[in-house]
Amino acid sequence: MTTDTSEKGLETLIMRHMTGEDGLAVTPNRVAERPPPCGGTGYTAGSAKDYDRAYALDVPQVFAFLRATQPEAFKKLALADAGDSKGINRLKFLARLSAEIGKRGVIDVLRKGVDHGPVHFDLFYGTPSPGNAKAEALHALNRFSITRQLGYSMDETRRALDLGLFINGLPIATFELKNSLTKQTVEDAVEQYKRDRDPRERLFDFGRCVVHFAVDDSEVQMCTELAGKRSWFLPFNKGYNDGAGNPPNPYGLKPDYLWKEVLTTAGLTNILENYAQIVEEKDPRTGRKKRKQVWPRYHQLGVVRQALPDPALGGQRQVELHRMARTPAYWTEVRRQGGLRLGHRGHRPAPPRRSDPDHHQAVHAGGRDGGSRRAVRRPAQIHRGGEEDHRLDGAEVSLHPRRNRH
Repeated sequence: MTTDTSEKGLETLIMRHMTGEDGLAVTPNRVAERPPPCGGTGYTAGSAKDYDRAYALDVPQVFAFLRATQPEAFKKLALADAGDSKGINRLKFLARLSAEIGKRGVIDVLRKGVDHGPVHFDLFYGTPSPGNAKAEALHALNRFSITRQLGYSMDETRRALDLGLFINGLPIATFELKNSLTKQTVEDAVEQYKRDRDPRERLFDFGRCVVHFAVDDSEVQMCTELAGKRSWFLPFNKGYNDGAGNPPNPYGLKPDYLWKEVLTTAGLTNILENYAQIVEEKDPRTGRKKRKQVWPRYHQLGVVRQALPDPALGGQRQVELHRMARTPAYWTEVRRQGGLRLGHRGHRPAPPRRSDPDHHQAVHAGGRDGGSRRAVRRPAQIHRGGEEDHRLDGAEVSLHPRRNRH
């Protein structure tokens, strides 16, 4: 049986893997069901009719999460359906939540929640510490959902994205899918984002959604800020034979690591807790400050995850490194010192190398997704395992497991 890799077929494949259904005829307001357990795929299929384009929120998912996790505060503000006949309290809360996301970014709102009147609401419960039953119970009530053909546009054309991913009703990622068999590739998906996705739409406001993925049956590219023709997309691929792209996958499509590994509930939670953030940088020429949103490259995820649990660093050192890696100050210091470098015989400090213009995986560091590093005009390199070092996106952190040195 061959795999349907058409655009619609790819939508169906992703939806069925993540939610167990094709997502074509989802009943609106289907939030009474308990969310699937976190740790597996853990997603439910959302309904495009539940998405409120003015607030850029999946409203039923938002209120279902708040009702289940914070019932006293929910009741105090009369946010239940019967709380007020005109729904004024609900609209005020949605306006408040949407405004906070627009001002602070969805990452910060997920991490810190929002204040509304005398009440504080949490919007996400992160990875629980071992043995903390209450934290585990709350974490299990997070609602991860993915919606097919998400109509986002406020105009009459009602333009739709192929997929939209949400946590507790807050937008996290969008997807444009293409099929190389019909001569539509990831580059066409990138062009669609640049040409057809108006950055003035509410969903595409800076920080309101964390990342945008362009995907075909072979490759993935990503962008953290849509800006029309100036949108900056970078590969989110594994690499193959010391070059670009992805290796053959005998068990499915080449880029299925995106939905089978990176975007599982555990994988996405890890990224939002430890990697994704908005940073502020000053232009050295103009002195103006600019905010940039950070989403890690695929290889950055692998390198840092491998470095942090290194047994040679000792238990206390592991805890210390992991704690630092969760903070914006850590990545600010990473950028200041020049980034992340790994030696093939272990982690060691090394001075910056001159770039190799012929290297197959050289990509320009910085750009619109480069908030975790300085916007420099030199290629970042990922060298072969036997070479002197590995260089990732111009970001370097010196670690030495044998000497227990950071």
